[in-house]
Amino acid sequence: MQHPDRSVPPRIERFFDIDPGHVERQVLPNGATLYVCGETAPQDVVRLDLMVRGGRWHQQRLLQASYTNKMLQEGTLGKPSRQIAELLDSHGAWTDFSCSLLHSYASLYTMGKYFEPMATLLHEIMSEPSFDEDELKLRTSIGLQNLKVVQSRPTYHAKKLLSAMMFGETHPAAHYASASDYEELTPSMLRTFYDTYYIPQNTSVLLSGKVDDKTVDTVSRLFGTTAKEGTRAQLHHLHSAPSPQENSFCKHSMPGASQVSLRMGLFVPGRDNEDYYKLHILTTMFGGYFGSRLMQNIREDKGYTYGISSNLVSFPDETVLTIGSEVNSKCVDETINEVKAEMSRLREELAGDEELAMVKNYLMGELMRSFDGQLYAADARIFLLELGLGDSYYAKAIEALRTVTAADLRETARRYYDTDSLKVAIAGNV
Repeated sequence: MQHPDRSVPPRIERFFDIDPGHVERQVLPNGATLYVCGETAPQDVVRLDLMVRGGRWHQQRLLQASYTNKMLQEGTLGKPSRQIAELLDSHGAWTDFSCSLLHSYASLYTMGKYFEPMATLLHEIMSEPSFDEDELKLRTSIGLQNLKVVQSRPTYHAKKLLSAMMFGETHPAAHYASASDYEELTPSMLRTFYDTYYIPQNTSVLLSGKVDDKTVDTVSRLFGTTAKEGTRAQLHHLHSAPSPQENSFCKHSMPGASQVSLRMGLFVPGRDNEDYYKLHILTTMFGGYFGSRLMQNIREDKGYTYGISSNLVSFPDETVLTIGSEVNSKCVDETINEVKAEMSRLREELAGDEELAMVKNYLMGELMRSFDGQLYAADARIFLLELGLGDSYYAKAIEALRTVTAADLRETARRYYDTDSLKVAIAGNV
C-alpha cells in the first residue's frame, strides 16, 4: 500500500468557478413566474419560496408591509393559526415569513412525500388570509414591547440619527416606527396592502431540492391558475433622492448608558457600478472581517471596543458605506479619529501581499459557504432577483478577486473613501 508523503503540503485551489446554478424559468398562466432552481437533490426535501414585489419601500404607512407579511400565518378564512401550526408540525414542515425593502417572502420546507398537502396549505395561507383583529392586536402588543426594549438601547438612536443625516428626515430610509404606528395598525390597512401587491404579476415562485414533474405540476396548479387584477410593482425610483443634512456630526445623550453607540456613513457607488467589486474587497479589508484594519487597530491594539465593522448597505437606488461599533464613552473621539486615519492609510499606502491574499481567501470562502448545500440555488436566485442582478454577477465577483491588486484598492479608496464627507452619529453616555 502506497502512503502519501506527509511532508508535502496538499495543493490549494484558491479560486473556483461559481454560478447561480441551473435554473428553468417559465411564466405561469396567471402571470406568476416559476423558477426551478438547481439540480434535483438526493434527499427527500423540497423548498418552496414565494417572492412578492411589495416591501417596506412600497408601503403607505409604517409597519404596513411587515405586518401584512406577519399576519399571513396567523389564520386563514378556514383555519385558525393554531390549526396551521399543528398541521405543519405533524408533517415535519416549517415556514418562514419575512419582509425586505422591496419584497415580501414566504418559504416552505417540507419532505417531498408531504409536498402536495403542505404546498396546498401554503397556498391557502397566501390566498385566504383572515387578518383577524384579535390576532393583530396580539402581534402589535408584542411589537410594542419589543420597541420599548429597542428604544432603550443607544444603537437604535445612533442608527436613527445617521439615517436622518444621510437621507433627510422626510425620506423613508429615515423613518422609524413609533408606538402610535403600532397602535394605529388595522386589518383594513393590511388588506389594502395585500390586495395591491400580493398578485400573480408581482410573484416569483422558486422550487429547489428534490423536484420532479409532479412537484412542478402541483405548484403550477396551485399558484399558477388563480387570477387577480393588479399592476406590477416598480422596484426603483419609488421615492425622491436623498437630501443629506449639512451637519456631519449628531449626538443623542443617554446618561444611564454604559457605552456609546457609534455609527458613521458615506454614500458610495452601487452594484451597477464597475468599481463595486473592488469597493467590496476594499471595505472587507477596512472592516469587513475579524482580521480587518479596524479590528486590528481599534480592538486589538487600542482596546476601545469589543468589535467594530464596516459594510456596504444597499438601498434600491443608493448604497451606503457604514461603520458601526459600541465603544467606551471615554474613547469616542479617539475611535472616530482612528477610523478616519485607517481610511486615509488605505488612500495613501499600498496593502501588503499577505494582507491582500488573506482578504481574497476570506471572501472566496464566504462565496463558497453561500453555495454549501442542496438548497443553495434558491438563495442564489433570490439574491439576484432581489437586487436586480444578472447571472454574471458571481463570475464578475470571482474575476475581481482573481485580478484585483493593491494599487487597484488604493485607487478605489482615493475615489470613494472621502473622510470629509463622512457623517458621524453617536448615542449613549455623551
